[in-house]
Amino acid sequence: MGRESWQNHPQGHGEYPDVLYRLFDREQYARDFVELGRFRFGSLASYAEIQSESRRDAFEGEGRVSYRTQTMISAHIDTATGRVVRCTEGPGVISMSSSFGNPVFIMSFTSRSMPSLAALSKDFGRWAVRCSQPQRLAQQITDHLLRAGELDFPIECVRVRYGKGQTFDAEPAGEDRRVLAYGWKEPHFANECEYRFVLMISPASQITSIKGDGYWYVDLGGPAVAAEMFELQSEESIHD
Repeated sequence: MGRESWQNHPQGHGEYPDVLYRLFDREQYARDFVELGRFRFGSLASYAEIQSESRRDAFEGEGRVSYRTQTMISAHIDTATGRVVRCTEGPGVISMSSSFGNPVFIMSFTSRSMPSLAALSKDFGRWAVRCSQPQRLAQQITDHLLRAGELDFPIECVRVRYGKGQTFDAEPAGEDRRVLAYGWKEPHFANECEYRFVLMISPASQITSIKGDGYWYVDLGGPAVAAEMFELQSEESIHD
């Protein structure tokens, strides 16, 4: 399904909380976000190779979970002939993996609020942008990309699940299963409380604002809707 399929109804969709925050290590980046509507979406591959070890997810873009079942069918193969000699049924663990064929780009936010938001400043920076109407912001970006002829699919807001690589008592279903490839991270990232704006494109698309560094640069040319910036205090300052 390409961009022409969305011409009549290009609506951002997904799981939107009331407020989201995005952190920056430079004041100018936060100011550009708020005042100029400049955003950077990174490819999943770029986040798998990010320099910061505390932020890098080497398996970004690959969903991996397991679940227990009481009805696992196992085939027993004769190693000499390569033929199945019998099948048995019983309890077991099934592993699932998922990847996405289309290029996927994300812009990350957190749903953490003050004062706990300051705990993330060490890894993400002390300059914060508060997005008080995330769904309107997603729609603003979607509309801009549509006008620019660079929209294949509307923005989706995804709440990140922190169970990648884990074993569950039941098979992931519904939204949990649908976003397995691009909406799950390992449990040690759970303190980030991450939400993602997700943009997908068709493999054949030629979008000029996607650069060779693996990032998609979106420039609205005007202020981001319902966004304001501020500087975070350190955790030490908050608890003094």
